[in-house]
Amino acid sequence: MMHFHPLANSPTDAASTGADGLAATLLRQQVGWTHWVIARVLDLAAPLSADDLDRETTLPFSTLRRTLFHLLSVDWEWGEALMHLREMPSLTLEEASDIADMRARWQGYADTFSTWLQTQDSTALATPGVAIEWISDGRE
Repeated sequence: MMHFHPLANSPTDAASTGADGLAATLLRQQVGWTHWVIARVLDLAAPLSADDLDRETTLPFSTLRRTLFHLLSVDWEWGEALMHLREMPSLTLEEASDIADMRARWQGYADTFSTWLQTQDSTALATPGVAIEWISDGRE
């Protein structure tokens, strides 16, 4: 299981101060927290059967499998947008046959995103609109 430690997962650039450094630190903390939450939700869903995952519910996407798929997909899309990547193969609902499959596919992406995030300088991470510009550039 992943453990979330805000300071351990969110280094600040020694050279960065002010708003850029704060924005980068907050982004790193938000991503660390989001990945911790997703890992925890997947831990809790792991013991469920396929029938449990596909049972119709009042959840926003009608089943737990579809709701989890949405949660992972949104995180994946924002990560791709921030990294300016379009070639990362995204998760499909068909590939999300069980929690272990979902976790394996998402964890590969999450590790890539976390590594990328830790290598970026604060100024680049604090640039307003970079993800929005990427998303609006033909990816709708």
